[in-house]
Amino acid sequence: MVKSALDDAAVTATGKDKDTYMFGNLSLANVTLVGKVVGVKRQSSRLVYSLDDGTGVCDVIVFPGDDDGDLQEFAVNTYIRVYGNLKMLNNKDRHIAAYTPNAVRAITDFNEITFHQLEVVYATGHANQTKAAGGAVAAGNMAPMNAYSVPAAKTAVQGNVHSENIADVLAHVFHLPEALTDQGLCIDRIIELLNGKFTAEAVRMGVEEMTCQGMAYSTIDDDHFRATDA
Repeated sequence: MVKSALDDAAVTATGKDKDTYMFGNLSLANVTLVGKVVGVKRQSSRLVYSLDDGTGVCDVIVFPGDDDGDLQEFAVNTYIRVYGNLKMLNNKDRHIAAYTPNAVRAITDFNEITFHQLEVVYATGHANQTKAAGGAVAAGNMAPMNAYSVPAAKTAVQGNVHSENIADVLAHVFHLPEALTDQGLCIDRIIELLNGKFTAEAVRMGVEEMTCQGMAYSTIDDDHFRATDA
């Protein structure tokens, strides 16, 4: 919910760049919001939505992705789901940054709104349990991913291990059987599986890019990742 995601009392920004947020003992990386568009404006090559989820209003900035063409503009009063990252401008203006048009879509099944509200209740309870446990999360007790997942990017879902494009190769790795567990794959294991095809730094940057685009998410810690569509 917007209030929980952006309220100073609930979420604290840490670190020099103020882009690391904590909810209790949990660090927030990617977030998803469902709400009604109450305002929209186009700024240069990006769109800025004002999104109201019933608990508050926040800005959502949508950036064009590589080869995604023009940004689709959703009209006021349209319900949308957004996948993105919490960001801060000028040390005060918090917003959600969506780094690809695929991370914003219209809601066509209004059961999704009710589902999202229930999911928020569950996720909050899960976070509180984790806080009470001192931040420890059992690998088999992760909060589940959303059933209404981020739309697939243009890359084929299963990827291509023979491609020279790291995004294609990572998509393949994230759909290997060992990557389909609750904890996903450790970044070091991903590097090992690629067997020198790309440098370790390139792999880390590739995975980070996937998380920014809502195609992957961190699981038991900041080094384990799982594909959102797996």
